[in-house]
Amino acid sequence: MIQDVTKVINQAFPGLVRSAEVVLSAISTLVFDDLPFCVAVILVGPPGSGKTEPLTWCCGEGTKGMVIRVDDFTPASFVSHAANIPKKKLEEEIDLLPKLKDKVLITKELGPVWKGKADDVAKRLGVMASVLDGHGYQSSSGSQGTRGYPDEHRFSWIGASTPIPPLVLTLMGNLGPRLLFFNTRRPRKSKEELMVLANQEGSKDRSEKCTEAVRAFLMDFFESHPVRSLSGSSITIPGPELERLVVATQALTLIRASMNIIGEPDPEYEERPLILLQAMARGRALIYGRQEVDKEDMRMVRSLALSSGSDGLFLVMNALINNGGAATEGDLVKATGLTAPTVSKYAKDASTRKLLTLSKGGAVTLASDYEMLVF
Repeated sequence: MIQDVTKVINQAFPGLVRSAEVVLSAISTLVFDDLPFCVAVILVGPPGSGKTEPLTWCCGEGTKGMVIRVDDFTPASFVSHAANIPKKKLEEEIDLLPKLKDKVLITKELGPVWKGKADDVAKRLGVMASVLDGHGYQSSSGSQGTRGYPDEHRFSWIGASTPIPPLVLTLMGNLGPRLLFFNTRRPRKSKEELMVLANQEGSKDRSEKCTEAVRAFLMDFFESHPVRSLSGSSITIPGPELERLVVATQALTLIRASMNIIGEPDPEYEERPLILLQAMARGRALIYGRQEVDKEDMRMVRSLALSSGSDGLFLVMNALINNGGAATEGDLVKATGLTAPTVSKYAKDASTRKLLTLSKGGAVTLASDYEMLVF
């Protein structure tokens, strides 16, 4: 049972339960036979925030080959065009994409993918966008001609990264919705909590217990829920949660929207991110053994939506919602740990995106269209 897993994680690493739930929810979406494209979730946060631990718990022996871990990842590895390798060997041994069909790809560090010249990053993101459509990928080169895999290749992809640079977020917005993000920032431990932690058994021992619990859960889960064995609609979404899902999707599109030439947000269309967030909500319900999405599933969806922009925007919006949808800039400074000028900067950005309103005297209020995100 998932409760056994969260109990082990909560005892070993109390701050990582939610990240582990996100990872397992993304993996569980492989069960749905009517999902049209890949689900990809990137855990984003500063060093030490617990991005990679939940990923490593899923890897290794005991997963029946369901999980494929690739640490040194480049988008070119999906379909290789190495000039000195025969095509047959590329197909049978080198190409990553055919190995991923109906599997889980784990990438512990995606930071290098975002680095380099804008044109190079855009090219990498373009390959990723095409692959995540789930309909295979073909490319051409002078050395190998046109090669690839034109049929359906759906898989789940979970990765980790330090905060995404603003330029990359802009490029992602231009390419359209493909990735979901989950911000792994968590409250820092007090001196007393750190002393308790220092007196516990070693981190390696605690991590091994989590690994054992997570792998056992995945084995049991896919034993009872084979890949592509369920219709997503078999997990129902009641009216209030359905409305929250739609509102979260609308917020997501504004949070990661590019700005047009007059400085206004130009958001993507909502259909694709709606389907992705819907799948994640249903996936979480499924790992908890439910046939209906509930409010806790929607808390995860809300976090995914708020995590889709810059780190600072996430902190300000998250603090505002946790404060009931109304606060002063001073309240947000205390809640986020950011400086007053930085809070003001991101509050103005959120106001431009029509997510909140700013009043004289420093009052900040969540826009009425997004009040359902307060729960």
